[in-house]
Amino acid sequence: MNSPNDKVNLAKDSDDSFSSKDVEQVDLEIPVEDKEELWKKTGFQRILGGYWHNYIFVLGTMVFGLLILGVLFPNYILPFPEALGFRSVVTSLFALMFTIFDVGIGSAVTRFVAEFVGVGKIKKGLSYVRFFIWFQMFTGLIQVTAIAVWGLHWAPEIKEFSSLVWMFLIYSTVQFPGMLGIFKSVLSAFQRFDKVNIVTFVQTVLLESSTQIGFIFLGRWWGVNNPQFGELMGATLGYILGLYIDDFLAMMLSAKFFSDILEEYNITFWETLVPEFDKKTVVRATKFGLKNMAQGIFYQISMLMITGMTIAWLPNYATIVGLFSIADGVTRVVIQDLPAKAAISESYNNGKIALTKYYTTATFKCYGILTFFLAVEIVQLVPSVISTVAGNYASAAWMIAPLMVSRFFIGPIHFSDSVHQGCDKPEYAAYSLAVQMIGRAISFWILLSPKALPSLIPNYNLALAYVLADFPSVIAKNIFAWWIVDRKLFKVKINWWQTIIAPALSTLPLFAVNRVLLYFFNTYFRDNPTAAIIYAICILIFLIFGIPTLVFFPTLGFFGGWDERGLRHLKEAAEISGPSKPITMMLYKGAKFGFDHSPLREFGQEHKIPYKSADREAKELFLLRRESTGAIK
Repeated sequence: MNSPNDKVNLAKDSDDSFSSKDVEQVDLEIPVEDKEELWKKTGFQRILGGYWHNYIFVLGTMVFGLLILGVLFPNYILPFPEALGFRSVVTSLFALMFTIFDVGIGSAVTRFVAEFVGVGKIKKGLSYVRFFIWFQMFTGLIQVTAIAVWGLHWAPEIKEFSSLVWMFLIYSTVQFPGMLGIFKSVLSAFQRFDKVNIVTFVQTVLLESSTQIGFIFLGRWWGVNNPQFGELMGATLGYILGLYIDDFLAMMLSAKFFSDILEEYNITFWETLVPEFDKKTVVRATKFGLKNMAQGIFYQISMLMITGMTIAWLPNYATIVGLFSIADGVTRVVIQDLPAKAAISESYNNGKIALTKYYTTATFKCYGILTFFLAVEIVQLVPSVISTVAGNYASAAWMIAPLMVSRFFIGPIHFSDSVHQGCDKPEYAAYSLAVQMIGRAISFWILLSPKALPSLIPNYNLALAYVLADFPSVIAKNIFAWWIVDRKLFKVKINWWQTIIAPALSTLPLFAVNRVLLYFFNTYFRDNPTAAIIYAICILIFLIFGIPTLVFFPTLGFFGGWDERGLRHLKEAAEISGPSKPITMMLYKGAKFGFDHSPLREFGQEHKIPYKSADREAKELFLLRRESTGAIK
């Protein structure tokens, strides 16, 4: 394995005048009101700002989701839980093939572009973008053609697949041109998470929902008028097609944002589309992709096995899987991924190990804060709302609490993948995923197979077993993934007080607040669906605006969860959080109020994350990029 310190040569080669004296003369204490410079400045505020920039979009998505997915979708748009189950089965069947043909090239884009952008070699980074675009279009044509031939000639002869042929054919089109998300990925590599969040919000709330709804109604109309297929089949086909069409529109928006960024470097957008890349680019991207592809293959093989187990052993599997998808969508709100991969790639691959460690510890702290808060709110508040307003999907409410047991620990799993890939070790992510997927297959077999636990326990609940089956494998991967980072890459340190203990203590007041909210809901609104929806929206808005600002963040400051350094990051992130700034500034003020009035203030200061070495390395990267491109003044 190459030493991380060897990689600093790449940075130093870009400017021979680099010296420690130069670093000392660079001031990165940028005024917080200078938003554009804060986005350019190397540091954790870009990771945190990327997350908080999305906060207002999360609010809009959650309110919109409550209306669409919680009320209109199950009652009027797609009142067939089986449709979600069929779609899950179809995607699982072809996921392995798609993974093999993609060769993991997509993961190389963020990793290599972030590295070269970090030291000002923009055009070198763009060669990976060009290679990905043309590789995906070429292999996409092969995949669509292969599935069409198989689906039309052989699939109808298989009893289990005969009714799913048209779903196979429509779903296969997602592989051409196969590069619709590339410009959004490149925006992440440039760490312009403000733009990424806009694209995500527009795609999720405006484009994806509108195309889904439109094509579902079109499919239902077609199914009613073609009774040999039926309304359920038509709705499922429309749902699958609607999920694909919006990707084209989202690509146009992300391409526009990327084009604006390229202007700063005197590069035109059209240069990214020219099929021009050297052999070294192809070899590096392919080698990295093949290493990374291994984890995708592990994952898809296990998913294919689990799909087979589900179909064979779970009674009424389509309905249960459909209900599970609703509960899973709700509990996955707790998985708030911070956009750290590009920053880690930039720091680690340029030899800045202290900065990498700081990013890791600070990101863990944010995971702890967000996960504890969201888990408590979701488990206490959401099941009552879903059981009241979700129509045919109301039965998903009981799944939320047991499913949260595993979902609580998935954030660190995603983060470990970002660290492995950002540190140019995608094979470590593959090893970790192998641990998870092997454990997952074993867990599903033990919990679902008629020859295992179901045969030993009277009145065995197969649906509950299905919901809980992920948990052992999630814990196994977390342990292994972070062990290998600690042993092979850099020492992992967690600030236990600010990451675990203080956030857990800060949730205690939430239980009392939530009980009051639920009392009014159950007493005055539960029997009136319309009033229940209005009240649920009010609770949701209070959950996003009021509870963190008035209760959780101040309490976190009171218990020593904040220190002066962390508050500075939070304030800088709030300044660059775009449309979320009014909310995030209130969060900052609430956190500072708790910190200022806390008897544990000095205790929190003593438990802050060490940062001086990380700051020095951040200045070094800043200087290298400025000297190499002249783009940062």
